[in-house]
Amino acid sequence: MTEGKKTQETLVEDIDALRRSEERLRLALTVASDGYWDWNVRTGEVFFSPRWLETLGYGPGDLEPHVDSWKRLVHPDDMPRVTEALDAHFEGKTPIYACENRLRTKTGVYRWNLDRGRVVSRDADGRPLRMVGIDADITLRKQAEEALRGSRERYQLLFNHMTEGFALHEIVCDENGRPDDYRFLAVNPSFEKLTRLKGKDIIGKTVREVLPTIESHWIETYGNVALTGEPTSFENYAEPLDRHFRVSAFCPRRGQFAAIFTDTTEQVRVSEALREREERFRATFNWAGVGMALVDMEGRPRECNAALTRMLGYSEDELRGMVFTEFTHPDDADKDVALYKELIAGKRRHYAMAKRYIRKDGRTIWGRLNVSLVREAGGQPQYAIGMVEDISEQKQAEEELRKLNVELEERVLERTAELEASNKELEAFSYSVSHDLRAPLRHMTGFVSLLEQHAGSSMDEKARRYAKIIADSAGRMGRLIDDLLDFSRTGRTQLEKTSINLTALVKDVQRECLRDAQGRQIDWKLDPLPKVAADRSLLRLVLMNLLSNALKFTRGRSQASIHVGTMPADDDTAVVFVRDNGAGFDKRYAGKLFGVFQRLHTSDEYEGTGIGLANVRRIIHRHGGQVWAESAVDQGATFYFSLPKSNGGAT
Repeated sequence: MTEGKKTQETLVEDIDALRRSEERLRLALTVASDGYWDWNVRTGEVFFSPRWLETLGYGPGDLEPHVDSWKRLVHPDDMPRVTEALDAHFEGKTPIYACENRLRTKTGVYRWNLDRGRVVSRDADGRPLRMVGIDADITLRKQAEEALRGSRERYQLLFNHMTEGFALHEIVCDENGRPDDYRFLAVNPSFEKLTRLKGKDIIGKTVREVLPTIESHWIETYGNVALTGEPTSFENYAEPLDRHFRVSAFCPRRGQFAAIFTDTTEQVRVSEALREREERFRATFNWAGVGMALVDMEGRPRECNAALTRMLGYSEDELRGMVFTEFTHPDDADKDVALYKELIAGKRRHYAMAKRYIRKDGRTIWGRLNVSLVREAGGQPQYAIGMVEDISEQKQAEEELRKLNVELEERVLERTAELEASNKELEAFSYSVSHDLRAPLRHMTGFVSLLEQHAGSSMDEKARRYAKIIADSAGRMGRLIDDLLDFSRTGRTQLEKTSINLTALVKDVQRECLRDAQGRQIDWKLDPLPKVAADRSLLRLVLMNLLSNALKFTRGRSQASIHVGTMPADDDTAVVFVRDNGAGFDKRYAGKLFGVFQRLHTSDEYEGTGIGLANVRRIIHRHGGQVWAESAVDQGATFYFSLPKSNGGAT
């Protein structure tokens, strides 16, 4: 009985202890921030602690205490991961079950949850019977992780795409703690592009390994940033790279420094070019041989060069206190002011004029002024640049030339009057030749004919020969008079230029010449000829002379050859030639061919007066062309002439 009583008391004490333990557990679960669950794996029943329900917005009785209720709360995308973690734990592959997943709250919003638990009992076959665990709300942590991930992505995006080079380093110190080297930790693509150093080749290496010639003061400079935290910035020329950089260095954490640098090579070169240009402009301005001044919008010189002060006789200080109208001749001032106002108003980009200047000593000089306006970046007028060239001597020469032109015009008028008088005398002479000289020739021819008729058969052979010589001489004299009159007229005839089909004109002259060449064997060759601008009647006379000569001087050939063609020339000029295989001439006397009465063959060999080629030269010269000839004795001759082309090309 005593033992039974003790056993009962012991049982009561155990039950009481268990009640107190459960009470403490209940209180702990109530005040704990994590929710607690107890799952009967076999039946599916689950105990959800009040805190577990509260974190999801549910109250007692809102959820059926079954595992299916919990499964319906798990986010569909997370369920495969949850199932995989549970199966691994059930199979004994993991000591505990742990999985991050999202659970739907009563309001329909999902929150992140860290679910952890353990199987606390299994059956004889090892199948789980009971599992307990806790849930922790990790929504804030997840949000922080997402923000951090976004921040890292933005940082990486900036790191990879920023145009400035970026490099992170750590300082390497010697045994005394002084900066002795630094190691590359990270570099961005712009660093690689700007320095031509690849990250894969330098990360983890020290700068002395990468750039052995680096100067120690750079290590000291960056070391000071890394050890003191004091940022710095400077301009640097990297000799190994031949580039200029603007560098900013700061300390992200003690012992490290980050360098951000921009390639300023082009800006430096542009600045240097601008400086050199400014120096050249300044040298040009100061040492130019013409006067130069920078003038403000009121017309006052701000700067003047030495040439201008010498030209005007004022010092630079004196000119700075004046307006340009004060040393401009009154008759030229209004025009200069009007042009300057138009320049400032943007109505013209520059202007130029010849004007008179009044020197300090009162003398007047002439200058050629050129003015341009310099504007600010916004388009506002800043100042004008004026350049003045002393043209006094030129103006004096122009005045003298004007006087000479007046005298020349008077002389031309006098000479024109003399030429008109000479032309009238020449016309009178031509009339006299045409009428007075022909009469005796007609009498000679007539009386020779009467003498032959009167004497009849009584004239012996010798007398007849004398009469024939007289008649032939009179005929030659008549032809000579005709040729001289033609030669005189070609110099006075008014040119009436038209566009002439040269091929057609040559064919027309050829037909006329063939009338006197009946029975001869002649090989004619006529190339396509261009159209020319000429007086038709005079050009016909040229061709008639040249083709007639070709026929005349090939009479001694059993087979005559005459070729009319063209030679290469510039686009505006036609060069025509007439070539034959006749008697030719000694090229030493080619210069005499085109003179009046100049003949290289006797009248007994070939008839003629020596006027024809002189006429050719005069006509061609009047058309602005040239005439020349090439030949050798008994090798034929080629005569050339040039004329301006007419639009239309070859015909």
